[in-house]
Amino acid sequence: MTTHTLGNSAHFVYQWDDTVNGSQQRAAALQVTCEGDLGTLESLFQEFNGFDNNPVTVIAGDPGSGNLAVNHGYHSDGSTAITVTAWSGVNPAATADAGARLEFVAEMCEVVMDLRNQRRGSTSWQPRGSNGEGLSQFLAEMFYRSAYYDPQLQHGPRRITGWLNGSGRPDWVTTTDPHDGNNVTYGCDFLFLHFLHTQKGHSVQDIITNGADTLEATYTALEGHGGGWAEFSGLLNRFYPVTDAAGHAITYAPTRCNLFPLYDDSRRSANIECAEVGGPEIPLGGGGTVHISPAVLCPVADYTWQWVDPNTHLELSVRPAGFGNPVVTWLVNSVTVPAGSPTITVTGSVAADVAAAPGHPTASTQNFRLSTATAASGESTGRWRR
Repeated sequence: MTTHTLGNSAHFVYQWDDTVNGSQQRAAALQVTCEGDLGTLESLFQEFNGFDNNPVTVIAGDPGSGNLAVNHGYHSDGSTAITVTAWSGVNPAATADAGARLEFVAEMCEVVMDLRNQRRGSTSWQPRGSNGEGLSQFLAEMFYRSAYYDPQLQHGPRRITGWLNGSGRPDWVTTTDPHDGNNVTYGCDFLFLHFLHTQKGHSVQDIITNGADTLEATYTALEGHGGGWAEFSGLLNRFYPVTDAAGHAITYAPTRCNLFPLYDDSRRSANIECAEVGGPEIPLGGGGTVHISPAVLCPVADYTWQWVDPNTHLELSVRPAGFGNPVVTWLVNSVTVPAGSPTITVTGSVAADVAAAPGHPTASTQNFRLSTATAASGESTGRWRR
């Protein structure tokens, strides 16, 4: 392996491994965003100047041992280093670039945690513990949300489902796992951070700067009283019960890692958006000539016409908020639209001009065959082509 230096910026040295496909492009992509991402992290942690004249080496290549990225903590002697995977084989290249940036944020977050702990002489966020891993995942998702949910980049809801669908949902809020490789423990902490931010309304900066050695202690610092685990677990158990009425385990497949907010009152909402999306007109064949004056000042003449399909569709989206595990069902003129991409027939009234009475539309009842594309739960979009 030969590592080449691509360039430098104020706080970073960018390198790439010439034995790994795509590593040079990933290093170039990181060179564009690392300074900005570091600035945001420093602001969130309120930790500044730790990397002035103390650059971090960022290597795009192979982190080894099946890891997506690695770091070895904060050092004041210029030896701080982060290695991120080059995402060889991921297409398009822009997706691979976003994956490298996402991994950088997760690792740089842990480096800044270590800097914070060294400066304070105590441990709050543990870079090698479940609360630190939960925070690094939380921030990576926040910084690069689309990439976080791209299936090629190996993140997404599986980071929380190990705990959500696990046996007993153990308490990793009042206790911190000293290891960061178990998605059951850090998945609990990742989800609890969403609870603090979305359900309880605390800013990300306040959550981080009030960080303690357990998330229960962090909750106490933010809320002024204890009971974080009880509130969090009780809320989830009510909206995402572990078992059904017959005592059978329920398996959840959320589309996002943030299950909050959860409400059972008027704070719930379901916002529906509607848009007509057009495409190119498609000639259907057929047509002719008509001898007519189309407007008052237009001369009487022969005008040609043909049948065309305007090729438009109506797109409706609903985004439920406050519901635990929403299932959206679409109906068109009282006809239920099954999940998937079926074709359904609905009856509707149409008013159209007739030759004998122009300007006086006559209503008639007609059947329409609609091709649909829907999602069955969570954020749902219905699309109807007419």
